Amino acid sequence: MQRGIPWLVLAVLVAGAALRFYGLAEPGYRNNEDYAVLGAQAILEEGVPRLPSGVIYPRALPLSYGVAAVFVSAGQSEFTARIIPVVLSVLSLLIVYCLGRRAFDPQVGLTAALILAFSVWELLVAQTARMYGPLAFFYLLSVYLACRVGCDDRRRLGVALFFSAALTSLLHPMGVMLLLPLLVLLVPGTGNVQNKRWLAAGIFAVLLGYFGTAMFEQHHYDAWNVLVTENFPEAAAGAPRPSLLTVINERYLALARAAAEWSGIASPSGVVFAAAVLALGAAGATRRFAGISSWHFFVALALIVFFAALQQLMLAGYCLAAYLLLAGRIGEERYPQRGFALAGLIGALGVGWILASGFLAPDMSLTKTVRTVAGYPPNFLELLARPQPLLFLFMLVSVAATVFTWLQRRDNGFAAMYVSAALILPATALGAHPTALYRFFERYAFFLHALFVLLAAHGIWVLVRFVQGRFGQGNSGWVTRPASAWLAVAGLLLLTGAVQPAASLRTVNADYGANSLGRYHRVFFPDHAGPSQYVCQHAGPGDVVVAMDVLAHHAYCARTDYHFSRDFKGDAEGWIGRRTLFEVGQFESVLAAASGRVWVVLAAQPIRRMRDDAEMQEFLQYLSDDCFKRAFPGRDGLSDVYFYNAGCQPGDRSRSQGG
Repeated sequence: MQRGIPWLVLAVLVAGAALRFYGLAEPGYRNNEDYAVLGAQAILEEGVPRLPSGVIYPRALPLSYGVAAVFVSAGQSEFTARIIPVVLSVLSLLIVYCLGRRAFDPQVGLTAALILAFSVWELLVAQTARMYGPLAFFYLLSVYLACRVGCDDRRRLGVALFFSAALTSLLHPMGVMLLLPLLVLLVPGTGNVQNKRWLAAGIFAVLLGYFGTAMFEQHHYDAWNVLVTENFPEAAAGAPRPSLLTVINERYLALARAAAEWSGIASPSGVVFAAAVLALGAAGATRRFAGISSWHFFVALALIVFFAALQQLMLAGYCLAAYLLLAGRIGEERYPQRGFALAGLIGALGVGWILASGFLAPDMSLTKTVRTVAGYPPNFLELLARPQPLLFLFMLVSVAATVFTWLQRRDNGFAAMYVSAALILPATALGAHPTALYRFFERYAFFLHALFVLLAAHGIWVLVRFVQGRFGQGNSGWVTRPASAWLAVAGLLLLTGAVQPAASLRTVNADYGANSLGRYHRVFFPDHAGPSQYVCQHAGPGDVVVAMDVLAHHAYCARTDYHFSRDFKGDAEGWIGRRTLFEVGQFESVLAAASGRVWVVLAAQPIRRMRDDAEMQEFLQYLSDDCFKRAFPGRDGLSDVYFYNAGCQPGDRSRSQGG
């Protein structure tokens, strides 16, 4: 059976490629694919990804330039725009097999590749010209290369690890999560000591790419905000009541800004620099008072910088404490109690800070505050468990078996522990960012999906082999045969829904929407181009523009006064749209203060997502009044443009004016 596994892997690759290329040329760009396509077209014309609105699209630059290179060699079409994510998705099947073979055994790697080949979620992301598929590939590749460098004597792969880690952090800010599994391999007593310098180089590549990308994005996001018109005072739109966690995170950010202003470096890059200086001082104090070796000093510094960048000092203390416990358990050195006391003190101060901030928030009681602290931060493993609960149980079986085996034989099995950490640590740390509270989206956890499936496949084989060992003792019957094990695995894959050939054979681009996660909901994709460009052409001086999807609107029109949202996303992406309207009452205040026309640009996805919301229904009812005129119909039937003439009172049809 072992000899036939390479041929089975080849068959899985062929099947996965066929499913991913099927329907790839589906006409029309959707799920914000137009960002990468518009950026690539602009690169061919002027060398930079400039959107039709005139602003630079600063995200996922490697993907934009890669799509542009494909356009040069193969022409511009939906097929060529999506070819890079598809090819990388097929290669990820091979990488997950290799990682499974190294950490567990070939059967586990083959099973994981089979699940990924037929995964509807994988097919959806693979056929979408966005950065999430490439991010998942390079994260998985970096985890595999780090395993070979840190656990095996494969020093030559260090250069490949450096570039793969850099691309991971350049494709999306979430790529910085690669820092955590790399830090695990730096714990003394684990892996190959002589190759740790290559792991440190990989960490440097992640941090360099992350901070470089963050500052580049912030620079251009600030340029977007400069283009936002401001016709009314901020008080016109009112202010929503802040929640407990909003207050907490604002206090974290305010403290960092205050420290930066005190030192005279109030720019975004200055805030990062100030956080790094504080982290260096904290790590130095840790080394001085806890007697930590140089490697521990480096790891503690990286951890504190990482979580300071996420504005979470409390979680930095928790992770430092967890690291000291881990290093004290398996490392080469045993630490004095003062080291643990120092880490515990940091965590206790963080908890006290949150409790104190909670009492300052409006309408907060002790019970609500304690519940909030207990459930914070959110864990992104939940996004992997919701649609695949049985696979999640198998993943837990894998983690338990891995820990038990490693504790029994500490000289073996660290690669499996490392793979588990590469999934669990980032999924937990993702919840540390303030935006995770209201941007708890499935697509942000997708880069961990391959590792989730790999551990689930291992859990399936652990269960099957346990049954074989339990019921096959003392006989050489069919229970102990390899074919019986594969039949049992195949049955579990079908029963758990891990492999669904019928669903996978459908045209995913036509039948599945963003964030569907296999729930098979058809989603209308907003028509951003027509409505937004229409507003830019017809809105005059003194007019006000209200957009429901500010990021997509600004791709085509660099003018927005207000952002209407009912999911409390704040400033859309956290950086654009100076003012957000959460309630119809706030929208009424904008209408009352208007001296010209008020343009409203709708988006299909938010309407469908919030159509049962009473507040949203009231907002749409306003747009149906005679005071509002439907100026431009979107192609999807929901992304429309309405305008309102100043002086017309909703419900007063006699004062309605034409356009």
